[in-house]
Amino acid sequence: MTNPMTEARLQKQILDALKMSPEIGGVQRVNVGGRVRRTTLAPTGTPDIFGWFNRGKEIFSLREPKERRNLSGVAFWIEVKLPGKNPTPEQAEFIEHANKTGAIAIVARSLEDIQWMI
Repeated sequence: MTNPMTEARLQKQILDALKMSPEIGGVQRVNVGGRVRRTTLAPTGTPDIFGWFNRGKEIFSLREPKERRNLSGVAFWIEVKLPGKNPTPEQAEFIEHANKTGAIAIVARSLEDIQWMI
């Protein structure tokens, strides 16, 4: 019997793929909401994964397909959701704001959703 996919398992698969990619300068899991001991965690709505692209990464724009965008050093955020699940209103607001201000923020429901990054 195979184990069903969980959000935690999908997050790990995505993190592992990003960590192995030479296109990625750094990547980490973000802990969200509340406090642990004396450490305040990221605010509610912050996506699950944060990272940035290495120098020289260039892609076609996500908004204008004929336009290329240099992604050297650009920050990215990934909210991991299982298929059929949607971001919370706070997550959707964060993603929209990040995209409007120069970062890249996406919802990933599978490894295929991040293939353009790696």
